[in-house]
Amino acid sequence: MIRRGFRSLSKALWKIRRKAAYKSFMRSPEWDAIRRAALERAHYKCRRCGLGDRVLQVHHKNYTRFGGNELSIDLEVLCIPCHKIADWERKRAKKRR
Repeated sequence: MIRRGFRSLSKALWKIRRKAAYKSFMRSPEWDAIRRAALERAHYKCRRCGLGDRVLQVHHKNYTRFGGNELSIDLEVLCIPCHKIADWERKRAKKRR
């Protein structure tokens, strides 16, 4: 019983640290350069709906190479509505596993 409590506590701490590292990286100049390059590759248009007159975000398709190690195939430029759909699809696919 003590081991279960320890595991859940260490998992919770790991999630907190990961979230803090993510937020810190997303504010870094390194991420800004990666983000700008992705937007330029997409010609400042959403990759799903093709609209360019919306606020655009750079979506991580996966987090296997995160923290400045991202490849262009790991990122996708999306408008906010399409980004929400992409996140929903990822969560849905994760639940199916």
